[in-house]
Amino acid sequence: MLRGTDGSPLEDAVAAAIARFKGAELRPEQRRELAKFIHRTVPGMTGYEPKEERLAQKMLDEKIGACCDVLKRFRRDVAAGRENEAIAVLKEFMEAAYSALVAINLVELERQMIALGYAANRLSLPPPIPSLDEQVRGAMAMGWSGEEIEMLPVELRRDDSGICQH
Repeated sequence: MLRGTDGSPLEDAVAAAIARFKGAELRPEQRRELAKFIHRTVPGMTGYEPKEERLAQKMLDEKIGACCDVLKRFRRDVAAGRENEAIAVLKEFMEAAYSALVAINLVELERQMIALGYAANRLSLPPPIPSLDEQVRGAMAMGWSGEEIEMLPVELRRDDSGICQH
């Protein structure tokens, strides 16, 4: 398995995703389909030529590079404590984006890269602070008495933590 720079599960997952994209190979019929796409969309193409195949390979390489860049940005932007959420998002991205790449569905691939960017923005924030109710349930689970739990909101209001705002 490929290892990331710090050996964290997120680093490893991103390194594996980048390696998978870089190792992407299209079957000959997919290459022809992409070359036909180039023929239809690039002005000046007069027939199915090696030039179209080169442009198709260049386009594929650019898309793979863009995917790798998005993955690196995603890894960099994820806040500490949100790695598990990020791994789940990364798995969904890889399924959809890699499938779109090998199916030569470039519109879907772009959509998946944009969605990963939005997810990176969301995951760049620190994990949300547990609500007061969650903290009270946690205190009860630890065996706090009723008097101690009643004092919890008073103390939280007094310390200006922002957790207990009424």
